[in-house]
Amino acid sequence: VSRLDDLDSGHPGSRGVATQEIEVMPWFEERSPLANHSTESRICLALMVSLSLPGIAVAWSLDTPLEGADASYFGEAGGDRTGSAVEFAGDVNADGLGDLLIAAPAREIAGEEVGEVYLVLGRTTGWTFRDVVSSADASFVGEGHIWCTGLEMAGGGDVHGDGSEDFIIGAPHARDGVALGGGLAALFLGKASGWSHDVPLTQADVVLWGGDEDDTAEAGRYLASNGDINGDGLTDLLIGAPGVYTYPYGAGALYV
Repeated sequence: VSRLDDLDSGHPGSRGVATQEIEVMPWFEERSPLANHSTESRICLALMVSLSLPGIAVAWSLDTPLEGADASYFGEAGGDRTGSAVEFAGDVNADGLGDLLIAAPAREIAGEEVGEVYLVLGRTTGWTFRDVVSSADASFVGEGHIWCTGLEMAGGGDVHGDGSEDFIIGAPHARDGVALGGGLAALFLGKASGWSHDVPLTQADVVLWGGDEDDTAEAGRYLASNGDINGDGLTDLLIGAPGVYTYPYGAGALYV
């Protein structure tokens, strides 16, 4: 579950919560952490609106079905694992509305389980229930089998000070050449327009590869942004690589 910014701008101070209707699976599973799941996944988007009506309180209750959400997105095909990760991207096109990232890390393209991440730009109207993620404004794909694209994502910060917020997508099992799974973190810089579908991760504005002598770094398995750790006014990025092979064995690493 992720907290989102103001996606519709229709109610000052409103926030959103994206939830996923999937079973959370263990990371270490034979073949793939996303293996052996044939059912389609979806996320439901609930726009949480704060109303200032005199004498009337907004009634929240337990056991509220997700079908009461304001919008939802379904995966494109069975087994895609859409909604395995959802994240607030920040305001990537600087229009004053928050934007949303939806991951389908087991998405198959041309027979390869490459994974895909969808970018949904915020808007004031037009939210739909039972929509399909292919209707997103842009998407980004892995380039090899079991890259687990989008298993981790982070956004909401401006890394180079142009006023548009940027986001980063992890593919912890990505391979660089002959690497077995060094992983990568792909940074996409925000822009006002020009977003496209099926953009390969290696065509990001910045690609940060993991890798060590055994190619097990799993760079991009954990990501964080939206913090300024050195006071220069720019957002800094944290990239976790828990599989880095150093002494002692399996010590892992964090990169800033």
